Amino acid sequence: MNHDFPKGELFPEDDLAPVTAESVRYVYQIRHLNRVVLGIRELELSLGEQMRTATILMASIEGGL
Repeated sequence: MNHDFPKGELFPEDDLAPVTAESVRYVYQIRHLNRVVLGIRELELSLGEQMRTATILMASIEGGL
């Protein structure tokens, strides 16, 4: 699906290629992937902190035995 808008109607200095449905789909897929990657990074940081806490607790438990 190709939208051929008359040149100058939307952006007078626009000399870019027309926007296609496929290119819009790629942009949304990239944005979705970026959100997934950010979520994974946040989860990784959270799990790392929890693992440090668990290690400290296990060390203190083992020391008490």
